[in-house]
Amino acid sequence: MKRRILLILGLLIAGTFAYYGGYYLYTENNPKIELLDQETLQKSMPGADSKDAVSEEYYIGRIEQEMLMIYKMPEETLYDSIETSSLSFYGDEEHRLSEGIVFQNLTEVFEFLENSMS
Repeated sequence: MKRRILLILGLLIAGTFAYYGGYYLYTENNPKIELLDQETLQKSMPGADSKDAVSEEYYIGRIEQEMLMIYKMPEETLYDSIETSSLSFYGDEEHRLSEGIVFQNLTEVFEFLENSMS
């Protein structure tokens, strides 16, 4: 009985280390995002001044290594990531995502993801 409990605890601990070890390796091997230049942001956000674009919260979707990464800006934090194999893109969306698509709010992000998943 004690052996079973020790075996289960050992497997749980080993699994935890494997999970966090994989996460550490993934974050170490993936470079931080490169910001889009100001001109691209201006084209993507019509009617926004450069001062407003920097201070306003927005999201950028970009394909990186077979994953669609959604970044919350201007903090440059990863908001969500989705495997591209579970998505279907229409027209030139995949090309635009390789350069980065700007979403003004979470509603736009969710609408885009809903359309891409259906």
